[in-house]
Amino acid sequence: MVSSTLNSRRPSLAEHLMNGLFLTIVSWVGGVVQAVLQFEPETWPVVHGESDGLLDGLLRQELLVLPYLVVFGLGLGLPSFVILRLMGLRTASALGRGGSLFRSFLAYLVLALIAFGPLSFAAPELEPFRPLHENRFAGVRAAWPLCGPALLFGLVALWRASQALSDWSSAWSRPARGILAVAAGLALGLVVGVPLWMAREPDVQFATSPNLILILVDGLDRSLLAQEGANPTPGLDGFIEESVEFERLVVASTGALESTASIMTGLYPSTHGIRCARPGLEAMRRFAESRPTLAGVLGGEGYDCVL
Repeated sequence: MVSSTLNSRRPSLAEHLMNGLFLTIVSWVGGVVQAVLQFEPETWPVVHGESDGLLDGLLRQELLVLPYLVVFGLGLGLPSFVILRLMGLRTASALGRGGSLFRSFLAYLVLALIAFGPLSFAAPELEPFRPLHENRFAGVRAAWPLCGPALLFGLVALWRASQALSDWSSAWSRPARGILAVAAGLALGLVVGVPLWMAREPDVQFATSPNLILILVDGLDRSLLAQEGANPTPGLDGFIEESVEFERLVVASTGALESTASIMTGLYPSTHGIRCARPGLEAMRRFAESRPTLAGVLGGEGYDCVL
């Protein structure tokens, strides 16, 4: 009777702020784990002639982001409190009231993994929990008004599902434990599988060596071409007339440095690790000498590559 009464009360604002903070910390820990798994000493910034160690370089970089994530998590807790109050959602808090601490912690951990785990491996510009990580504000500011409410309502749905499982049996019946175990397994599978899938090496073979000209220009927008109504660009227009035009193209990153590195390697930014310089870091990451690049592969096939 007491458990039922506690489960039916509305959570307080402080509890929702704690929930948002909890989800934020889980996301940050996931980012640290990902960085540890992908750590390559030979690609880390070289400072004063010596490579930063794992703790001195990698964790120092992640700690720079933590204060921003804490503020962001507290900010997420406030709108969730308002929306859940408007929806009349009744649930137990993350602090263990209305159920054991272990049950509440397990439920929130499953929700955090399902909702935010895969997102921590996305491109930095698309990571909701790292708006200041790569100094990319425009994309995050434009995306959150659309993605934020949808993500929040998705959390509400998952929260309702977890509470239904929690209320299924006060003793956690075997079916309830089985469903949670399957959900946790799927979530962990996504967290582990997504970066492994993104890190796979491209394997493209050609029977012949076609004649091609690839021009990579930084900062050349479509609106600057004569084909799009701008000033005459006869040289480029000549190439365009004889080339293949892609009308729909999705870049790996909104940053020039990151997307250029993806073009040169065929890898996602989360895999090749090339980033713009961040405050507090003396240098940028760079490719390992053993990393295959587009110029290296084409040069090995007899193509001329110039800068």
